[in-house]
Amino acid sequence: MGTGPFKCLSFKAEELIELEAYKDYWNGASPLDTVSLYVISDDSTRAVALQSGQIDMGQRIAAADIATLKNDSDYAVYEASGTRIMVLVLNHTNEFLSDVNVRKALACCINYDAMVAITGGDSTGEGSVGQLFGQYFSERVTDITEGSLSVNYHPNGKLGGDLDLLGMVKANRIQIVVCQTAPMVSFIPEMAVFDLPMVFAEYDGDRIDAVLNGHNAFTERLNEACEKQGFHLLGFLQNGTYRLTTSNRDL
Repeated sequence: MGTGPFKCLSFKAEELIELEAYKDYWNGASPLDTVSLYVISDDSTRAVALQSGQIDMGQRIAAADIATLKNDSDYAVYEASGTRIMVLVLNHTNEFLSDVNVRKALACCINYDAMVAITGGDSTGEGSVGQLFGQYFSERVTDITEGSLSVNYHPNGKLGGDLDLLGMVKANRIQIVVCQTAPMVSFIPEMAVFDLPMVFAEYDGDRIDAVLNGHNAFTERLNEACEKQGFHLLGFLQNGTYRLTTSNRDL
């Protein structure tokens, strides 16, 4: 039963749904005669199918592949934040659920504190400065808000690599990421400024920190670039700035 512009021709569970245009559709027949919906569970395989021409459009593409597709004029990428809400519904005519005390007991099983939490992560190595910083940040959020807000933090690539995490932040699937600047270039081209050779060579750590975490024209430009792409830059953590060095022998 339904009033959509298509009707089902065939259905193969976990594999394929084939649809045919319903010519008597109340709002006019679709210009597409048929539509084939393939079930491809792996994100990367879905991107390969799109690039090979097996499919014409796809959804839930991995963040790393999204960055590649955006830079290819043969593809159009559309993004939107979701507003998904999960609802728990009970049948109170059930023999057990008709008891109000049972329903109250079930309500006590819900972790309401988790409902006012944000999620963050990193893809750094175990015990690294990046992980320690992310966990320290999470603890400080809980302390400062006196427990009214908490961060569910997932370190060491448990949620994916830097590109995956950045894509999740942009889609609001997670809210915080601790990452290097290089992967951010895929989303915020202006971050490539940190890839300039010897950019930190003439400055010590205090001077670098004062600029990167201070209020100045440089950080204002970076903040504007981040906001334009749907990110909010909280700050920078120095984990050693790289300089080109050689041994003391002639090369």
